[in-house]
Amino acid sequence: MNADYRTVLWGQSQFNTDDNAKNIVQVVELVKAEFNTLILFTIHVDAKGDLYWADKPLAAGGRIVYPWRDEGQDPSLPALVALLRAGGVETIMFDIGSGSPFPPAPQVRDWHHIETLLGKPDTRKALIQNFVVVAEWLGLDGFDFDCEEDDILPDTIATMAALLKPVGAKQLITCSPYMTKSWWLLTLKLIYMDNGQKQLVDWWNLQVYGGADPVDWIDTMKQYPGPIGVTNPEAFMVAGYSAWTDPLTNPQGQTPKEICEELGGLTRQGIKLGGGAIWQSVAVFGSDYPIGAYSSALLNGLNGRPCS
Repeated sequence: MNADYRTVLWGQSQFNTDDNAKNIVQVVELVKAEFNTLILFTIHVDAKGDLYWADKPLAAGGRIVYPWRDEGQDPSLPALVALLRAGGVETIMFDIGSGSPFPPAPQVRDWHHIETLLGKPDTRKALIQNFVVVAEWLGLDGFDFDCEEDDILPDTIATMAALLKPVGAKQLITCSPYMTKSWWLLTLKLIYMDNGQKQLVDWWNLQVYGGADPVDWIDTMKQYPGPIGVTNPEAFMVAGYSAWTDPLTNPQGQTPKEICEELGGLTRQGIKLGGGAIWQSVAVFGSDYPIGAYSSALLNGLNGRPCS
């Protein structure tokens, strides 16, 4: 594994199945690739604070209620995570939220639920305990925040960062922004100021594939009026690209070579990012390229090497 940069893969419903043969094959392929970070995608939150992984129950009432906790998956989900770690995947996290609602509450999104639940001591405690048991069960290193709901208060993100920071084994908190720079920068400022001038967010997985411009974001961070607790905005930034190539539903999908060339263009401008990320595992495993081609594309681009 390459220790100089974060090489991140968003694992959309990765291993969220009882197809045991498929799970083992994908563990082997992930281990052979040079992704050092896997962000399992995604945890949804219902109005009671129960957690779902996609549409499957994950945790409720401070207990793991995953349908294949005791049977169905062999190896089990914790065992699959352990195999990844043994193979060299250094960091494993779970994403929270997304840009879309989920059953059984299709009209209300995850971070709205979180915001409401944080408002009362008893519901706040129950919510956080569900995240604690998930982190302990899987040995997670931390959580990624994917808030794409326009009317959420920055204080909500700041509060969740403070509550979940101690939970992961590496105490990692990351965020995956793509729009609303002013909102995200205010959030960083609040987190920094509310925690004794200590920034709890470790890095940003910037959704370049969603339209974000890394150079613009970095410049805006450097010019922000007031301290935000980020001394090196370039190193703070992990640039995310999409492997999804369906021309009808996601036309911004890119090949490994295209990803490498775009990332390499930033490197040649003298911008030294903290890493690169690929959205997402379903597309990677279903593509015409080996999974290692995507991690190599990130590393070649970040290091300014030729793109194959």
